[in-house]
Amino acid sequence: MADDECYACGAHVGYCTCSGMGYSDDDDDKFINFPSANDRNKNAPILKLRTLPWSDLKGKDLRNADLTNVDLDGRFLTGANLSGANLSGSSLEKADLTGANLTRANLSDALLRQADFSGTSLDRANLSKSNLLLTNLTNANLINANLTYANLHHANLTGANLTGANLSGASLEQANLTGANLTGTKLTGTKLTRATMPNGLIHD
Repeated sequence: MADDECYACGAHVGYCTCSGMGYSDDDDDKFINFPSANDRNKNAPILKLRTLPWSDLKGKDLRNADLTNVDLDGRFLTGANLSGANLSGSSLEKADLTGANLTRANLSDALLRQADFSGTSLDRANLSKSNLLLTNLTNANLINANLTYANLHHANLTGANLTGANLSGASLEQANLTGANLTGTKLTGTKLTRATMPNGLIHD
């Protein structure tokens, strides 16, 4: 890309109306601002972006983005790359993150109720104290994830890989763990009342 082109929309800087955000000021939707590829290549500090499209972030490259305390309720992030992103305190209620990459992402204290994480990579992600009520984690990769004190009431963890995950103090009451891999999973103080265990039996 030439030096005189806007990295966001590709227009000549003299004609760009998006102020580097990829969208003009006339757009009605609220947007977030994630770091550009150029910034990432230069190892520049990650900026807390103000406005890039909220509605559809499918397949977007949001690696290491600072998305703390952001409202992403009901948004589409299928296949997005959020590895290393900071989403602590954010709200993703009913968001669609199927097949997304959240390796090493920080989702501590996040509101994730009824979100769809099926087939999502959450390897080494921090989900401590997050609210995962009724969340779909079918076939999710949660290897070595931190789920301490998380709320997983009624969550669907069918076929999830929880190898080495830390669920200490978490609540999995009436959660579905059918076929889940709990090898090396820490369950100290974990509440499993009426949860369906990997063998299909209901926990007392």
